[in-house]
Amino acid sequence: DLGGNLLESLPPGLFAGAAGLGELNLAGNPGAPFALAMRLVRTDAEPWEPGPAWVSARVEEGAPFAFAAALAAENAELSAESISVPAGAVSGTPLSVAQEGPGAARLSLSDGPALPEALCGDVQDGRRPCFRGLSVAAGPALLLFKPPPSPTDEPPMPALSADGDRASLALEDLFSPAEAGDRLTYEAESDRPELLSVRIVDGGLMLEANEDGDEGAAVVTITATDPDGQSASLSIRVQVEYAPVGAAPSWRLEWLRILRDADQ
Repeated sequence: DLGGNLLESLPPGLFAGAAGLGELNLAGNPGAPFALAMRLVRTDAEPWEPGPAWVSARVEEGAPFAFAAALAAENAELSAESISVPAGAVSGTPLSVAQEGPGAARLSLSDGPALPEALCGDVQDGRRPCFRGLSVAAGPALLLFKPPPSPTDEPPMPALSADGDRASLALEDLFSPAEAGDRLTYEAESDRPELLSVRIVDGGLMLEANEDGDEGAAVVTITATDPDGQSASLSIRVQVEYAPVGAAPSWRLEWLRILRDADQ
């Protein structure tokens, strides 16, 4: 009974090992009802690696009761039609997923796992299961066998054009989509917006120096995302150096590094 406390969240692994849990009360806490998500993860490699793939279900907090759900698949052949996480476990037994044809495969839970009915007193299999203050949900679909967009190995410097204290960079020259025809969307962020602000304008990256005459360097991170939510990032270092008073500002653009994954 953890009801009526000051719990706002549940830590990962809380229910790991609690295979015999029959009654749990988390009601009356600020974070209640606590949502337990059952999500699909690839366990043998990165999701975009060639198949076949091994996929399991996972509940980060651990499963206080058995989680089970049917699967739906696009362009995929499954070794089982459902997936589960046993009570007291964080993840379940992996299943095999193979491509049915060329292109990406998508795997999802066709219906979310069910929350046990709060019997709370009625004997069921010798026990009185009762779970209060929880909710369950299905995690997002898992995209398999499709690489993220690829940053250009040597970004084209002619893509840069300067105009006073502004410069623009053509973003379509910086990334290649994994599948021809995919339209990429872009986001950009400066680690020093007070020195250098950035924004996306008509498919290009606009960089604008501050109006106070400050000098220094800023790192701008650009993220490209395809229609399936796959993304990749690269970062550039922009050095803002002003010429003597009365002259136009000068720019020097130096490529700092290329990140193959937005999460790195």
